Amino acid sequence: MKSILGILLILAMLSGCNHSTAPAPTREIVTTIPGFSFAKISPGTFQMGSSRVDREKADDELPRHTVRISYGFCMGKTEVTVGQYRKFALETGHELPEEIKNAADSFPATGISWQDTQDFISWLNQKDPRHQYRLPSEAEWEYACRAGSSGPRFFSDGTSRLDQYAWYWNNSEKHSHPVGKLRPNLWGLYDMYGNVYEWVNDWYNETYYQESPETDPKGPESGSAKVYRGGGWSCNPDYCRSSFRNYGPPDKKSASVGFRLVMETK
Repeated sequence: MKSILGILLILAMLSGCNHSTAPAPTREIVTTIPGFSFAKISPGTFQMGSSRVDREKADDELPRHTVRISYGFCMGKTEVTVGQYRKFALETGHELPEEIKNAADSFPATGISWQDTQDFISWLNQKDPRHQYRLPSEAEWEYACRAGSSGPRFFSDGTSRLDQYAWYWNNSEKHSHPVGKLRPNLWGLYDMYGNVYEWVNDWYNETYYQESPETDPKGPESGSAKVYRGGGWSCNPDYCRSSFRNYGPPDKKSASVGFRLVMETK
């Protein structure tokens, strides 16, 4: 009995050293709008950013700091697809980006500016008044990506298994791929690394982590560039990390940048 209690005590101490909490994978949420599915993400605490000893770190990922997400939310299991964006464009008269005019419906929608994402979200909110759709905050995105992990990548510290989870420069054949074809993280989220970068809601500030609040940070109040996360098909392995940040002006359009949605119940 004493040996069993000792083992349990050691396990508890080791789990406490992680400084990151996230529950086990949860059920899929399917909306009333065909083609959209979400994973339910519960509240929790995690370490955001990179450690100073991480050889892949960038200066804007420092300092590593505690963040508490005090509410639950639902995260899109995949990036918004060409088929979903095409339906929006047909119904609203919004211009379909040249990059995806001839793409199959299962590919991620790209050539989408941050401003375009807001038009898409407004359309979606009108179609489904029971829910509120939006882009994730940068903190929500990293929390959902990590899924309880604390290292550079949610599956390990290294890149030996990256091909199983991400389309990136070494395996992408220099283009994006249909969403959800590789392995997901423990939350059931696909393509959180690679395939295409994903716009988030936050303005970019290189030093924001030095002053961000611990609970539910939403990013700077203003700026000239928006953050996008996750790396893309054109990236090297160093960019396919949970803490990697990139950014561009809100009107930026790129064949390697798309977006993923958060859904909340009203």
